[in-house]
Formats: sequence, structure tokens, C-alpha cells
Amino acid sequence: MLLKILENKGSKDFSLKTEVIAGATTFLAMMYIIIVNPVILAQAGIPYGAAVTTTVITAMVCCMLMGIFSNSPIAVAPGMGLNAFFTYSIVGSLGISWQVALGIVFWSGLIFTLLCLVNLRKLIMEAIPHQIRYALVCGIGLLIAVVGLKSANLIAVSATGFDVVPLSLSSLLFFVGLVFVCVLVYFNVTAALVISIISISVLYFLISILFPGLGRSFNFDGILALPDFSSFFQLDLRHSFTLALFPAIFAFLFSTMFDALSGVLGVSKSGDMYDENGDPKNFTEILTVNSVSSMVSGLFGTSPAVGYIESVAGVKEGGRTGVTAIVAGLLFIPFLFLSPILILVPGFATAPVLVVIAMYMVSALTKIQWHDIEESLPCLLVILIIALTNSITHGIVYGLLTWTLIRLCIGRAKEISITLMIINLLSVILLVSEMYA
Repeated sequence: MLLKILENKGSKDFSLKTEVIAGATTFLAMMYIIIVNPVILAQAGIPYGAAVTTTVITAMVCCMLMGIFSNSPIAVAPGMGLNAFFTYSIVGSLGISWQVALGIVFWSGLIFTLLCLVNLRKLIMEAIPHQIRYALVCGIGLLIAVVGLKSANLIAVSATGFDVVPLSLSSLLFFVGLVFVCVLVYFNVTAALVISIISISVLYFLISILFPGLGRSFNFDGILALPDFSSFFQLDLRHSFTLALFPAIFAFLFSTMFDALSGVLGVSKSGDMYDENGDPKNFTEILTVNSVSSMVSGLFGTSPAVGYIESVAGVKEGGRTGVTAIVAGLLFIPFLFLSPILILVPGFATAPVLVVIAMYMVSALTKIQWHDIEESLPCLLVILIIALTNSITHGIVYGLLTWTLIRLCIGRAKEISITLMIINLLSVILLVSEMYA
């Protein structure tokens, strides 16, 4: 795959400048994980400093693997949702140590890797109906939009769902950023998304300095922070590979596989990166890197790493090769020592970019056959569950189960592949295990 990258450099369509800008854009869109992931992992008992270090190094290593071995612009880092599952469902609910939980992460990654070696690409792509794929992309787009609006402090979770938050400085700057990035994109300005993020961050920083009552105070404990490697290779392989913990291993395997699948489909759709068969380019290699990334995560001391849907930001800037992922990975390295300065980039600065990305992804709605209820109903279920619950896994699980049951009831069972039936069976096992967790 490295040869493919080198070959691309000789292509008239390849632009190193474009790939670098795309990589920087992807990094800016996903760098929040450097702050958020350690906060969640610390609640599982992993030392905060160690969680920061493993988040940065895992993201760097896995992005490099993705770029070199799959030649894909998809950046990889510890996954949101999977980190919460690691902390609250595995360590919290099961009452096990974080070392044992890391062992579970490793075993699930190993099984995922073995599945990739037996032509998982063909099995999965034949099993997932095309309409469900479009719904998956759309659901993730809406989920990204919701994340952006929450980051902008425009909406907030309430007992009844979501409430509109009164106008504040953050939501006002969000609208400024949204209009700004729209204008930049309209005029095809290079690095529009990066310019937007940096501009809003600088504007907020200046407001905070000039008008302390409006913004927030920035209290630095110092610019530098030394890396902490105490969580590396602390996984407990022996106590994690037990019959009692097999459901947890399976749950991680299932969630990681679907997160990886949804990321590939979402990024490929945004950049029209499909092969002659209509499948995502280098799909097998991408899934294999995702599976290996999960194993690496367990070894380094974090929840599973997966391909980030925020990579769409880089793709929209023109990133099409592994150089984009490599650049994004390299940009993580300074934050082994400079993590304190991340507080200068507020969440609402990246929120307009997330909404723009969501806009492109939601366009998949036009691909769904809404006039055919046997197709559209499962798709609607996928979209709503993903957008409202933040669970990509449950969205696709319920969508596929509904699609299958409808086919059985209307006499079209021949359309259901053996692989899909196996996935449905595993889905039922997952849902039942959650009932008794």
C-alpha cells in the first residue's frame, strides 16, 4: 500500500499541499478526543496523564497504519461511545479492573482481525442492504449535526429530549462561524474548514481577553506536560479470556465492527471513493487496520480505536489518499507535550464544521426508496435510533432485524443472505445479553 501512495504522488490528480491541508482539517475536527477520552478513561481508574499519553500515541500509530497499509484518508483514534462503553458498561457494571477490560479490548480486536483474514469484506458488503447503507450514512450525519449543535451550546439534553438553549456567546459565535464557513466553501477557498476553526478560536480568545465577563479565563498550569506511559502493556490477558466475559468480548467486537463499517461507508460516500463494484475502495485493508487498531488500543491502554467519521472534513478539503491520514497522525505527536493548549480551541469552534459535514452526509436521504415501505421503514428506524441515542451499533442492529423480519413476512426470504442471518442471530444475542447485564 505504501507503493500506492508513492504512485499517487506521480499522478496529475495528486496534490501534496491538498493532502496536507486535508490532514490538518481532519485533525482539527477530531482533536477533541485528546481531551475527552482521558476524562472518560480516568473514571475507569486509568491515570489521567497515562490516558492522555495513550490517546495521543494510539491515534498517531493507528493513523499511520491506516495511511500506509490502506492508502485511505480515514483517521483513526479511540472511539467515542466505545470509551463510554469501556468505562461505564464494562468496568463499572461488571466490576472488573481496567486491566482486565483492556484484555477484553485486545481479544475482541484479535477476533476481528481473524475475521478480516477470511474475506470479511465480501461477506459484510453482500449482507448489508444498500438502502440500509444509505440510512446508516444519513443517521451518522444527523448524529454529527446533533453533536455540533450541542457543542455550540445551541441545544441541550432534557427530560423530554432536546431543548433550545438561550442565546449565548458560544451559540452566537457558532452562527458567525457557520455563515463564515458557508461563504468560504461557496467561493471554493482552500482550507475553508481549517480557516473557520482557527478564526473562531482566535476570535473567542480575543473576546475572553478584552471582555473577561463574556468569555472564559484561560488558566494555564504550564504549556508543557510530560507523557505518562504507566498504562502501556498493563492489560490482563489471562483473566479477561474467561467464559463469564465472553459476552463483553462479543459486545466490543460487534460494536467495533459496526463502527468501522459505518466510518468506511460515511467517508467513502462523502468523497465518492468507490471501486468498480460499487464498494468502498480498499475496504478489506481499511477494516483490517481497524481490527489491528483495536488490538493496539488494548496493548497501549485505551478503549478501541476506530476510523473517525470526522475524516469527512479532510475528504471535503480534497484528501483522497493515505497521506491525509498520515498527516493527521503526525499532528497528534506534539500533544504528547503540548496538551494544555487544547483548551484554546473551544467546542463551538469546530461545531460549524460538523454541521457542514452533516449536511453533505444527510444528502444520502435522496438515495432511499421512500415509496417502498419494506425499504424505507427499516431505514427510518436506523436514522432515528442513531441520531437520538448516539448508538450506531443499535441503529444498524434494529434496522437489519426489521429489514429481515419484513422480508420473511412478505415472502421474500430469498433476499436474505446467510451472512445477514448470522449477523441477525448475533444481534439478538447482543440484545438479550444487554437485558441481563
